[in-house]
Amino acid sequence: MHKKITVSSEPKIIGVKNGIMQVELDRKNLLNQDGSHNKFYKYFGSFPYWANQNNKIDFNISVINAKPLKKAKMTDLLAYGPYIMAFKWLISEKFYNILQDFNIGEHTLYEVNIENCEEKYFFLKLKTILRDEFVFNRNVLTVLEKNSFVDYTFLNKIEYDDFILNNPLSEYKHIALKQELEKYDIIYTQGAGDYFSERLIKTFNENGLTGLSIYNNRSIEFV
Repeated sequence: MHKKITVSSEPKIIGVKNGIMQVELDRKNLLNQDGSHNKFYKYFGSFPYWANQNNKIDFNISVINAKPLKKAKMTDLLAYGPYIMAFKWLISEKFYNILQDFNIGEHTLYEVNIENCEEKYFFLKLKTILRDEFVFNRNVLTVLEKNSFVDYTFLNKIEYDDFILNNPLSEYKHIALKQELEKYDIIYTQGAGDYFSERLIKTFNENGLTGLSIYNNRSIEFV
């Protein structure tokens, strides 16, 4: 089984009260001298990224620098900003070493140099499972209507696509993916959040790693 996860927003765990990020990327990593977005940000951070995620990179990636916010704790799963679409979080070297015993599929690491931090941190790039790859007739979306949440299911893909287009604030309460994806211990999805296998979550906690938060009211199945 897999569970939906995110980076913890608890101040006692992450050290800051903004609930958004613990470190801030140096803007020079993202911008050209004239203030326009550079190739790094255009490739990894812009909206078409998902459609282009299998394209080869035609530019060099220099050192990525970041600075911790005041009072921020350096957890093993780390929230950062400004957000870049391809990278869900920063992960510690300790966490990555643990991942060597798990199936995360093809992936790429990009080291991030965090000021005054001895631990190494990385962006972890994995393939994102696109909405079109979901088993649409097994999905359940929920949306707030008149102060209460209403769940929706779908008979066909046209109905499903139309609902998503007209309800941008809806959330996936349950998603279904193809059976072949169940073997992966980390799953990135487009719009439905990210999932760790229970085995990975158990190992994460047993090794004293920090920064993980679990959604117990969201579910995933493989069919």
